Amino acid sequence: MEPYPHYLGHLFTSNFAPKLMETLSIQNEIERSTNEIDQLQDRLKQLEFRRQGLQGLLSPIRRMPPEVLGEIFAFVLELPAFEKPQRGFEAKVRVDESLIALCLVCRTWRDAASATPQLWRHLEIPLVPSNLRLEKAFRWFDRCKGIANKTLMVDCDLHGYTRYWAEEGCNLANPELARLLTEGPSFEKLSLCCMGSLCFRALIGLMDSLKNDKPRPWDSIKSLDLTFYEFWDETDPSDPLFRHIPPVTSLSLYLPDRCSIIEDGGTLHDLRIHPLSPVLANLTTFTLACDWDDTVMLVLQLCANLEVLTLDFKNPPVSYSGTQLLLPKVRILHLHNIGTVGVHIIRAFRIPMLVELDMSLINSQHTMPYDFFDMELAPESLPRDIQSFIIDSRCERSLRKLRLDSVNFMNTNNPNILENILGTLPSLTHLTLDNVYLDPSVLGKLGHGPGITPRLQVLEVLCLAPEFPTYRLRHFVLLPGVGTLRRLVVTFKRYRPPHLDGLESVHALGEINLQTSFGFA
Repeated sequence: MEPYPHYLGHLFTSNFAPKLMETLSIQNEIERSTNEIDQLQDRLKQLEFRRQGLQGLLSPIRRMPPEVLGEIFAFVLELPAFEKPQRGFEAKVRVDESLIALCLVCRTWRDAASATPQLWRHLEIPLVPSNLRLEKAFRWFDRCKGIANKTLMVDCDLHGYTRYWAEEGCNLANPELARLLTEGPSFEKLSLCCMGSLCFRALIGLMDSLKNDKPRPWDSIKSLDLTFYEFWDETDPSDPLFRHIPPVTSLSLYLPDRCSIIEDGGTLHDLRIHPLSPVLANLTTFTLACDWDDTVMLVLQLCANLEVLTLDFKNPPVSYSGTQLLLPKVRILHLHNIGTVGVHIIRAFRIPMLVELDMSLINSQHTMPYDFFDMELAPESLPRDIQSFIIDSRCERSLRKLRLDSVNFMNTNNPNILENILGTLPSLTHLTLDNVYLDPSVLGKLGHGPGITPRLQVLEVLCLAPEFPTYRLRHFVLLPGVGTLRRLVVTFKRYRPPHLDGLESVHALGEINLQTSFGFA
């Protein structure tokens, strides 16, 4: 094929413009070449598609044993994007729906998932006002017979939910759900989310009506999560809600906010919980989210065997009467949402066997990575309260892990308060400073000798301000006092530009012939 028609050759060796007939001929040649290119490209796509299909027949995944596929699925479903939330159903991705999606890819994947029992340990059931048949839940758990740590999560559909529905027909009072908890397969963990305590009692009543001589899955639960979003109607101390809870060893209780109860017509007298029940004495792990006055201390007085305790104060001004509470067996203590007013609550505890302490002023799990906590709101007394708690509890020798979140170490009369706190912890091996405001020179003090943290192995300094001097970190790792350090993790906050809400009115300047433009360099 000639590259160009011979009668156009003189145009390629000169700068003359083509004549009319030559122009028409050139356009025809361009169109013909374009059509040939399109045909060749279509043929190329067909060949590539055919080659890809043939290569797929030789794909290693076709030879992968089902057991390996099942382990891959289990690994994927355990990634952070699929982690279960601590409260409610705010997970990024539902694990059971993702598992079903994997099964719909092909028959091989479905067979591999069906042959992997541990994949079917977790099931979420969103209850809706319509009648719900739970035969699928029975079949779901049949796939994981013999597997431990099975979890069932049940959440009411809260769309349009009111007090009327809580009293007249709560979705949680579902006969099929009661049958599942009475006659269904056994599972170790149950999570129930509803609007109020009346919903929970309605479900208990249905289960009691179905009770027989056979053991119920409800009675064999070892871990229970109860979330009450809005209402609290527990006013009879002779029939406490705790009496209807099975003998679990792990309990998570999320109570309604005090403002929700008062807005619903309740009073401060209604902010009471009647905990007289042996279930509290059996607990080894307890999570309590509550902003009611004195309720936390009242409940914890009956928890003599706790080993892991998590308290979420919801950032309110919780009052503290000054009484001391001894928790002799607690080894892990998490204090969240202490707020800027109720920080003194930590001084109420005496925990001599404490191994891990985690304190945060805000709910860091629900904040964005670029959010900056207003350090001016961080109380000046908190570092001293932490130090007093450690000394009064006499846990200096046992405390191994310490995490401090959103603590201001600059707004204090004692610039060495952080060093003083760490100096009282000779056995500390893990230290996490998350979103703290501290003097960069502190790193130098930590690394200049083994006196402050002689056994420190892991140091995490997270959510540092973007302007934090990085040369301090470089000098820190070269100091002689970090010889025991085995791991250093440092993260920085992402920069968030300031709000431009107050600049809308500036656009009005365009009316006076002034061109305006706003942006970030």
